[in-house]
Amino acid sequence: MKLNEILDNLGNHLNRIKTIGMLVLFGLLVFSFIQGGCDRRRAEDMVERVTGLNVQNDILREDVKLKDSLVDAKNKRIKELEDSIYLSKVKFSSLQAKYGNLKGKLEHISDSLIKIPADSSYSFLIHKAYPYRGKMEFPFNAPQVKSIQITYLENKSLLGMNNNLVSQVQELQGLISLKDEVLTQKSAQMELMGSSRYDVEKIIQNKDEEIKIKDKQLKKEKNRKRFSQYISGAIIVVLTILAVGS
Repeated sequence: MKLNEILDNLGNHLNRIKTIGMLVLFGLLVFSFIQGGCDRRRAEDMVERVTGLNVQNDILREDVKLKDSLVDAKNKRIKELEDSIYLSKVKFSSLQAKYGNLKGKLEHISDSLIKIPADSSYSFLIHKAYPYRGKMEFPFNAPQVKSIQITYLENKSLLGMNNNLVSQVQELQGLISLKDEVLTQKSAQMELMGSSRYDVEKIIQNKDEEIKIKDKQLKKEKNRKRFSQYISGAIIVVLTILAVGS
């Protein structure tokens, strides 16, 4: 087919070509408009999702901050309890030492009274041990007087030892309570630290999710720009054809 014949055929179908070109141009414009609307909705959805993740992370950071302050308070309380435990142990050791002294004195009461005269023992009983008023009706010999003094001193030592043991038991009970509270505080502290770690891990997960969303959106933006370039090129071609046809 010669060039003249091709041109004649084009001339004969020019109106049809213009109509098709207009339809194609209209279709491209409509598709471009629809595509732009979809892109806006996707962008808005991305912003909404990223904003939601950031808000959640802000809440989690405040929660971590609060838990960290509670952990610090637990540390302070544990330190106070450990100081109290130390003082309690010192006091318990002192009570044990005093008990040893009382026990030693009890064991040597009889020996310490051997060289003391019976008159001294008698005077001790009347004026210190039992300074009661009344008529002296009952005579005692020297061994009896010494035995009475020994019994008195032994009872006094045993009473002191008994009170000391009671104090030791009370101190040990207090020590156990302090150690139980330390365990309670440390257990609560571990729970706070575990919860805080979970929050931090969640923050990291949210950040990773945000990066994925933005990367995905960036790829879509690149594809959209490439597609827009194709559409623009097609529109230019169609407009050129229409212009030539005119």
